[in-house]
Amino acid sequence: MADNTALDYPDKLLRLSLSFLGVGHFLFIALVHSKFKSAYLANVSDQKITSGESVTSSILRAEKYFENAGTDTEQLRLFWLNVARYGRVDVMGWAHEQGYSRVWNQRFRGRKCR
Repeated sequence: MADNTALDYPDKLLRLSLSFLGVGHFLFIALVHSKFKSAYLANVSDQKITSGESVTSSILRAEKYFENAGTDTEQLRLFWLNVARYGRVDVMGWAHEQGYSRVWNQRFRGRKCR
């Protein structure tokens, strides 16, 4: 019996498999091989939807969030609500060290947490 790798399967199967992970969850895999890059590009669109859980899942994701979303008060508020909600202590520490904690202890009246 031959050992098969992901590269041995049809592109359509690889695209389908990666689509189950959701947009953005396999962004870094595109760097592995041109076949993975094609599969990644087939599953992304111009519309960027990223959950709070995803944004705070790692320091790399948080860095990307701040590159794309900026650091206005609303973006920082959403970040801190989600980083606390999902208990990402390592991401909290990193964000504080980077100076993203200027909204701590501010009240946001009239807004509900999502």
